[in-house]
Amino acid sequence: SLIKIFLFIIFLFSISFKSGFNPINLITNFNKLWASVGVVSFILTFAAQDTISNFIAGIFILTDKPFDLGDRVDIENIHGDILHIGIRSIKIKTLENTIITVPNAVVNKSFITSYRSSSIGIIRFYNLRLAYNNDINKVNKILMECMMSTEQILKKPIPEIYFMNISESYTGLKLTLAFWIKDIDCHYHVFSELSHKILESFKKENIEIAHYLFFESE
Repeated sequence: SLIKIFLFIIFLFSISFKSGFNPINLITNFNKLWASVGVVSFILTFAAQDTISNFIAGIFILTDKPFDLGDRVDIENIHGDILHIGIRSIKIKTLENTIITVPNAVVNKSFITSYRSSSIGIIRFYNLRLAYNNDINKVNKILMECMMSTEQILKKPIPEIYFMNISESYTGLKLTLAFWIKDIDCHYHVFSELSHKILESFKKENIEIAHYLFFESE
């Protein structure tokens, strides 16, 4: 059977040559055409590489759901609210009211902090340093009153005060306040109101603040 096929191919070639048609040119042109198709395919594949990566990453984001629309997040040093979740990218509305588009492939490779509200709330820490000679019991009482009177600080769980360290140097006494807020959106309002209350109370009760260092928030 192989001999018959071989003879048939030779027969076709002989007829083609007699009729003026060169099948070798057809094979050569076909090879050139195939090579051109390969080059074009490579270029298109390279150009679409980012699009494909973003598409695949978008599927992972939609299935894993590391955040939802409206969530406050930190991604690649971008802080803001999730405005849009697409198959190619996400959009974040920053606190400065700007909109930043982040490719899904970048999101998929990043550490994501999501301040998603829970039934308990979100814990915040507030550090401050006071002079060494202050009455610590008096200070604790003032700070607890300030936290409990701040409207958007939750009363349950109860706020706490931690005495972190003590030093006779300019750093003095370091305390950390721990309290819960319902929503991350009120973070700056809470810290502003609490700072005003603490400052006014300290002035009224002659509580001395440590030199060089004042309030720190986390």
